[in-house]
Amino acid sequence: MQAMLRDELVSWRDLWLPDKSPYENTCSILNKAVILPDNSTQLPILATYLWANTKWCKELPLMFNYGRPGTGKSTAAVFARSLHDTELLSSSSTYASIRNLIKTSRYLIPDEEDEETDGAMLCFDNVNPSTFQDEDVRNLMLMGYKRTTDRVAHAGAQGGGNVYFRCFSSKIFSSIHPIHTQHELAELFRRMLIIFHEKATDFDGEMLDLEDVDWEDFYTDIYWRFHQNKSNALMFAKAWKAAKTHVYSDACWSPARKSLVRDLLATGVAIGSWSTVKEGIKTFTEYWHYFDEKVTNNRVDLDQFLEQWSEGKKFIMHPELENQIDKLVNEKRLLKSKSKYDIGGIMGSLGYTKELDVWSKA
Repeated sequence: MQAMLRDELVSWRDLWLPDKSPYENTCSILNKAVILPDNSTQLPILATYLWANTKWCKELPLMFNYGRPGTGKSTAAVFARSLHDTELLSSSSTYASIRNLIKTSRYLIPDEEDEETDGAMLCFDNVNPSTFQDEDVRNLMLMGYKRTTDRVAHAGAQGGGNVYFRCFSSKIFSSIHPIHTQHELAELFRRMLIIFHEKATDFDGEMLDLEDVDWEDFYTDIYWRFHQNKSNALMFAKAWKAAKTHVYSDACWSPARKSLVRDLLATGVAIGSWSTVKEGIKTFTEYWHYFDEKVTNNRVDLDQFLEQWSEGKKFIMHPELENQIDKLVNEKRLLKSKSKYDIGGIMGSLGYTKELDVWSKA
């Protein structure tokens, strides 16, 4: 039966061209499946992250795909699941199931935590803020981004005390909720790369549904084989050393950011995202400016105005909110037009959630 069903699917072999680099092929498939705003800035970061190998890396950020329903934010997780031969988790996944998946995907013998496999990754689809209210799950995310700090404890069998395991792996998740604006999740935000999704308004063609692709042997023939190649590993190591000693002159580069993406800069050189570390730094510099514009700079003034205006208001009608923002724009008290702001993200950061036309504060 499974063989019959596969006959109706598109084979990944028809999409993957042997004369193209892993980066070029990945971008080609993603471009058929999702339309990203500011594609030239965001796609290189997303495609490179998908190829990061926990076995080679020391530090990897969380990859957050954020957007409203119908914006293709789940596409990256579906592709990652196939490339890394792993399971797709959800907001209801328990701490125990997440822990077990890390152990089984990262180690050849999970209980021994000795010999590592290639490509350990957690792929979440449609998480909620409540997903990270679980302290154990939140700790997995906070501590699992860095190899040297990834040892966490959980309760063993009754009377057996704590059991320790290592939780370092790449992690990708999507949500309609502005997780990055939640004050209580600020530590997660510091470890994030965010890909912003929006609905395409100027595309009439038919997109490729990655669920309609037969991905059998994709991991072993493409991802695993690439990472077994010694020359690829040497290229990664050389680029990693270059990234560590390179001068990052742009002001967007904090020490934390340099460390956070060093492995990704090396990964990009290895898979063909950029030819040199210097070129990769240029690509990430453009992304960090874009990131700051979307997440930080554009929201500072409106954040302050709305925080002051909404003080003491448990409920706010959305038309009332829109009128207030229009007033600020007309009075030229905002530096950008209203359309440049992520209003949902700002209201989320102030503790409001929206149901129909009403913003309510818990």
